[in-house]
Amino acid sequence: MGIYDRDYYQAEQPGIRLGAPQSMVVKLIIVNVAVFVLCIFVKQLKEYLPLDSGTETNALRWFQFVTYSFTHFEPLHLGGNILCLWMLGRDVETVYGRKEVLGIYLLSAVFGGIVFVARQRILNGGAIVPGAGVIGASGAVTAIVILFCLKFPTRTVLLMFLFPVPAWLIGVVIVLGDLQQNSLGDTGIACDVHLAGAAFALAYHYFGWRVGALFSPDLTALKKTFRAKPKLKIHAPSGRGGELDDEVYDDLDRRGDEVLAKLRTEGEEQLTDEDRRILEAYSRRMQQKLR
Repeated sequence: MGIYDRDYYQAEQPGIRLGAPQSMVVKLIIVNVAVFVLCIFVKQLKEYLPLDSGTETNALRWFQFVTYSFTHFEPLHLGGNILCLWMLGRDVETVYGRKEVLGIYLLSAVFGGIVFVARQRILNGGAIVPGAGVIGASGAVTAIVILFCLKFPTRTVLLMFLFPVPAWLIGVVIVLGDLQQNSLGDTGIACDVHLAGAAFALAYHYFGWRVGALFSPDLTALKKTFRAKPKLKIHAPSGRGGELDDEVYDDLDRRGDEVLAKLRTEGEEQLTDEDRRILEAYSRRMQQKLR
């Protein structure tokens, strides 16, 4: 990825540029709103878009593992999800980039759907439950919210839009609340999907996954999709004329982006010694590219 491809560089360019990439968070919100409007006028969509118990038995309906996460029938349901996505998702996109946010949203939604249908089968002795279905972006949005809490744990967020609390506390409240509601049985809220989204986010963060390669035409990038984040190495391998391996360059670029995002959102005083070392190496890398 070149310096002119980075979100923070493009956002600083004056004027309107045709073909300028738009925030993936904005695109996801637009799709959710568009599907909501379509469902109002095309009633048949309400039968085909939700994820139902038994969908897993019909390969022709596997698309529902994705479409349910863009489907809302109530304005408040839609409004709550897109508000959280808008408020917190943009900072997550600043850290990970557009393709990563898309991958996080879609894969966490699919994982949540799998958890939903599996739990329905377990609770009903393996039988398909007619009428048992799930809709909404809540699971995918929960994954993005938890990632925000993990990346910016000390950021102040308004709990219930009233009480300023650190972001990490928001994550704890969400998980504990869903666990408590899930223990009550059928409350009409797919808490298991929310918890699946939270679990996906925790695993993504802990193992250093990167899923944007799934949406790249370069198939060789798929090898790095679920590879754990390696230690940063700033040295020149022998036999390459003092040049770094492409993989090391890619890792330095990615981690440099993350430190820059942290610098913008949390300030220089929050940078660790490791962050400063990465930033120095990243700065040298950018200077070399511009020569």
